[in-house]
Amino acid sequence: MKRNCLRVGSLLFLLLALLTILAHRVEVWMLPQVETASIQVEESTGVSYLPLDALGADGSGQGLYQVVQQGGWSEGAVALPVDPGEYTVFPDRVVLEICQGPYIRYASKGFRDGDLVEVLSSSREREDEYWLAVFPSGTLSLEEADRTLVVEAQSSGCALFLAQGAQQPFMPGRALAKLFPAQKTPVDCRVYSLAEVEDFFACLPYLCAAAGLAVGTLLLWVWSWKLRGRALAWNTAWAAALLVAVFFLLQGVALPSSLLPRGNVFDFSHYTQEFSRIFAAFAEPALKQHSAVQRVQSLANGQTALAVALVPGGALPALLAAIAGRFLFVQRKIPTALAGKA
Repeated sequence: MKRNCLRVGSLLFLLLALLTILAHRVEVWMLPQVETASIQVEESTGVSYLPLDALGADGSGQGLYQVVQQGGWSEGAVALPVDPGEYTVFPDRVVLEICQGPYIRYASKGFRDGDLVEVLSSSREREDEYWLAVFPSGTLSLEEADRTLVVEAQSSGCALFLAQGAQQPFMPGRALAKLFPAQKTPVDCRVYSLAEVEDFFACLPYLCAAAGLAVGTLLLWVWSWKLRGRALAWNTAWAAALLVAVFFLLQGVALPSSLLPRGNVFDFSHYTQEFSRIFAAFAEPALKQHSAVQRVQSLANGQTALAVALVPGGALPALLAAIAGRFLFVQRKIPTALAGKA
């Protein structure tokens, strides 16, 4: 009875360890990075205002958000909505009745009220980054696009741009502001960074290998149910080693923020919707022959196939360890049995 309780307790420990490792990484992946807006003051009237694109930084296209430092269990900077009575929306600006700030202008991903955010003090640049703009409602005029953007290909529902000296990390709201600077209302458009699409698929093999190792760790526990002595110690040591491998694999994964869901990282419907839009745009005749598009498609296909193979492949070390332990255990017992017969 005591041995069974110990075994069940070891299973609970394994599950707790795996969930703790995963929860830590998910917290890092899901932390939105935000850029704050500079409050401007009109000299003639003394009115304080913000640029219009500060509205809807959470991804909804509406509402103003500010960063508030809070203590307690979830200490850090959080995004909170501003009372609509504290600002007035005009066709070209957001006039502040009460200035509190700092106010969020752009975010790397959508967020919810009260979510922790990382406020960026500066941004870096990356040369020759390709952006994909998808227009679900049809063709939009791109005549007012920023001069740093070069249209590489365009069809009725999407366009591929070369963004020179694009600020990083990629933020969809900032990209929209460059594409449609004269558009004073939220446009029905989604913008994606091809570099971040590549980064996402580059992470898939690591995630699937970690999943396979995690399954292998649990399988080792199952195979160890009736073992004792050195064979049990062998499997236990291998289970600990696989846990460490899962930890380091997930530590090396940095999922691109702009492609993640607003609340739940396991919201697979979000990924289905986003990548359906992206690859539907890639299939357009005007885009599918472009070298950047072909590179992303080739990488996505290769990494996806590798990721699928690594799920069962990740459990292979556990299987080999169990077989080796069983072999060593049996080999140790054979001489004893033979000696008894003699």
